[in-house]
Amino acid sequence: AVMALLSVLTPVLALVLCIAIGFMLLKSRETETTSTAKANTKGQSKTDFRPWVDQDLQDDTETTSGGKDDDEWVDSSEEEELAHVPYSPPRYPEEQSLQRSKDFYTLMNQRRSVRFISPEPVPREVINNVILTAGTAPSGAHTEPWTFVVVSDPEMKHQIRLIVEEEEEMNYRQRMGDKWVQDLAKLRTNWIKEYLDVAPYLILIFKQTYGILPGGKKKTHYYNEISVSISCGILLAALQSSGGEERRPKRRYEMAGQQFQYDDSGNTFFYFLTSFVGLIVIPATYYLWPRDQNAEQLRLKSLRRVHGRCLWYRLRLMKSQQSIVPTLKKAALLFGWAVFLLLAYKVSKLDREYQEYNPYEDLNLDPDASLAAIKKQYHILSLKYHPDKGGDEATFMRIAKAYAALTNEQSRQNWQTYGNPDGPGATSFGIALPAWIVDQKNSMLVLLVYGLAFMVILPVVVGTWWYRSIRYSGDQILINTTQLFMHFMYKTPNMNMKRLTMVLTAAFEFDPRSNKEATIRPTDNIEVPQLIRELGNINVKKKEPPFCYPYSLKARVLVLAHLARMDVSEELEEDQRFVVRKSPALLQEMINVGCQLTMMANSRGGFHAPRLVTIENCMKLTQMAVQGLQESKSPLLQLPHFEEEHLRYCISKKYKVRTLQDLVSLKDSDRRSMLRFLGEEKYDEVMAVLGSFPHLTMDTKLQVLDDEDSNNITAGSIVTVTVTLTRKRMTDMFEKEQDSTQCPGEDTANPEETQGDTSKAKTKVWQNKNKGAKKTAKSKKKKLTKKKATPAPAKSKQANGNIAGNEIAAASSAAAAKEEEDEASDKGSESEEGEANKDSPSERDEDSDKQSDTEVDEMAGDDEEEWEALQQSIQRRERALLETKSKVTHPVYSLYYPEEKQEWWWLYIADRRDQTLVSMPYHVCTLKDTEEVELKFPAPSKTGNYQYSVILRSDSYLGLDQIKPLKLEVHEAKAMLDNHPQWDIPDTEEEDEEQEDSDGIEESDDDDEDND
Repeated sequence: AVMALLSVLTPVLALVLCIAIGFMLLKSRETETTSTAKANTKGQSKTDFRPWVDQDLQDDTETTSGGKDDDEWVDSSEEEELAHVPYSPPRYPEEQSLQRSKDFYTLMNQRRSVRFISPEPVPREVINNVILTAGTAPSGAHTEPWTFVVVSDPEMKHQIRLIVEEEEEMNYRQRMGDKWVQDLAKLRTNWIKEYLDVAPYLILIFKQTYGILPGGKKKTHYYNEISVSISCGILLAALQSSGGEERRPKRRYEMAGQQFQYDDSGNTFFYFLTSFVGLIVIPATYYLWPRDQNAEQLRLKSLRRVHGRCLWYRLRLMKSQQSIVPTLKKAALLFGWAVFLLLAYKVSKLDREYQEYNPYEDLNLDPDASLAAIKKQYHILSLKYHPDKGGDEATFMRIAKAYAALTNEQSRQNWQTYGNPDGPGATSFGIALPAWIVDQKNSMLVLLVYGLAFMVILPVVVGTWWYRSIRYSGDQILINTTQLFMHFMYKTPNMNMKRLTMVLTAAFEFDPRSNKEATIRPTDNIEVPQLIRELGNINVKKKEPPFCYPYSLKARVLVLAHLARMDVSEELEEDQRFVVRKSPALLQEMINVGCQLTMMANSRGGFHAPRLVTIENCMKLTQMAVQGLQESKSPLLQLPHFEEEHLRYCISKKYKVRTLQDLVSLKDSDRRSMLRFLGEEKYDEVMAVLGSFPHLTMDTKLQVLDDEDSNNITAGSIVTVTVTLTRKRMTDMFEKEQDSTQCPGEDTANPEETQGDTSKAKTKVWQNKNKGAKKTAKSKKKKLTKKKATPAPAKSKQANGNIAGNEIAAASSAAAAKEEEDEASDKGSESEEGEANKDSPSERDEDSDKQSDTEVDEMAGDDEEEWEALQQSIQRRERALLETKSKVTHPVYSLYYPEEKQEWWWLYIADRRDQTLVSMPYHVCTLKDTEEVELKFPAPSKTGNYQYSVILRSDSYLGLDQIKPLKLEVHEAKAMLDNHPQWDIPDTEEEDEEQEDSDGIEESDDDDEDND
């Protein structure tokens, strides 16, 4: 029975034993596999540990398909079948497809790593749409293993931030490794995520390792990690397309391949605007702020005693009292300063975008605090400001960052090196203009403003300025006027005063078509003919253009009425002031044109040059226009209270006063007796005015600069006449002239400073005009010309105001004779001395040696003096070139001139016999007390003696002109020495070498000959 039972149980036991052995073998294999995996994991070194590859992308799909409870997982046959959705891809033309691909690439290429998040609200529909777009991402077996959660609650966002920052800090400090942290340093990233509180929405994305069906069973999600990553990429693309990422404080706009960063906050724009306004306001205040009106009033008050009756003084006084221009200037400048100060205040209140980071300040520690003190202070502050303890979160984040910067070696090194614990930061440069300028919404408006400013306003302004400037010369005279003057001066080289007045008033400055300041009034047809009838000496029938044009005729009538001191209507008076004010500048242009024609005639030959009388008439007409006097009137009428009927008291036989110098030379008692008709008050005023008139003295020096013998004038050399002008007041000359009149037989006028305009032989208005007087003058002139050998008395003058030519010749011949006598006497004395010393040769040798030494010393001294004088002249010329002198000299006393004018003078050299200019007139505009002027001209090509005149003419006063004779003795030029060593210069270096070689050969030949 036992054996039977064993025979029955044996197969069962064998089966159980086989099952047990198989289970044990299977268990042992699993254990071996697990241990091998662990060994492989332990064998990996820390340097080969790559969590971003080995863990982040680890897919746990295989772990969800082999669990114990297979019944919890749904089978594929049990899944609900989804309806098939057919797909019909769109087909675009090749060009459109290419353009769409470029546009999409351009859009995606604009995406950047976002460091700043804008708190601007975003429509919730936008968030929903981008999440739906992200849900279209491909996934393994179309399982869509993701969950999107949108958070907008601030408290929830803050809690999420704390969790994320805690994990991120652990990543930066432990998980990621040093290499990863170093690679992120250039991106300036860290574990502080303040934007999680700032962003209006947080989109959280969770991956699903498996799904749960409605029946409760699990569904496998294949490649869930990669699928979620793809979905995140599509989510970012959808956000980029909707414009969500562009809402950040710093914007970059791509223009022509460049990136320009504009200012959204406006801080840098205010700095730029403040600087721009300051650059305008500060210089404008310096140059445009009205000078102290009290100073102008005081200046006018000081001039009142002398110039109180002048027309320009009354107009200036009225203008200074009624003008509102200074008030407007002050208001505009004050408004500019108010804007500048407001902008400066605004800038001072702006928060600085960059502040130097100092972790010790955040921890309230001294810079020399120890590590233990830092940890202790951090512990105290973290307990106080930790958000979980109810503290300020922002303060806690600053404390944590400062603690990390001081305790972490890498963060501390970054802070010490770059000033930031996060490492070096990128420096950005932008344009200090607000971003709304380049905003697409304002593009049309900005483009319109730019087009209006740079395509309309700027070209119009520049064009207007250009076309106006090309019509005028450097002296603000119309080019057409200059051409008109040149035509008539070339056509009529010899112009009298009447013809000159016609040419002057034909200037285009008086034509309303060329100058808007000139006006033609309807009343001119009535008032101008009436003035013509009153003047009586105007030929209106002359049909020569432009003298027959209405504007020219009107200007001529107004000028002649001004010279005749006639009263005109108020409307014509305004036009008359305009014409008279323009006349001196136009006459100066006529003088310049005459000088140009003279130079052209001298250089070319066969060219008609204006006569000297024409240029001098221009100067005299300027004096007449300033003083309002006709050519034949007495210079005494320039003084106040003098009328035509008063002149008979002055030209009486007792006083014989015809010029201003004659009036000054009288004794005070005689002058008071002669002017008793004025009264005491008017007499004092006349004396004050007369005392303010200028009295000039001229000192001339003739030399040839840059020559060995500067006093020797040779043919064709450049002669320099240095004229020193000294201005004094007539007041300073009263006593001097009175003393000179007390000397018997002495003339009141200086023979070297004769007055050319007041001492002519021409009969004056107060003289008896008859033919006998003319004949007498001619006979006297003829008699004077006969007596060439005898010197004439100093009183007699030429008709042009200069010393008579025969007198100069006689004086020069007498001086020459005297010099010859002196030389002859010197020679005679030397010969006598030589005869006396004939028998003593030793003494004669000693004397010759002494004389030679003395001559050498004198020559050396002369050379040093010449060198010093040359250096001084060069320095003086350099200073004159660099120095800018003011043209404000002394105000002119002019009763009828409508504008304040300064005393200016013309200085030139002329040959009065040939009626030609020797040197061009120099306009002296800076003479206050003393002025030195150099006049240069080429010496005549023929040797001999020449008589020239240095002429000084005022452009404001009549009767103050001066003429000084200038004697020029021209010698032959020295012959050039051809054999001088300085001209023995070889042409090339080869000739030098050949010369040296030849010299050497000759010497060797000579040596051979000597040896022979």
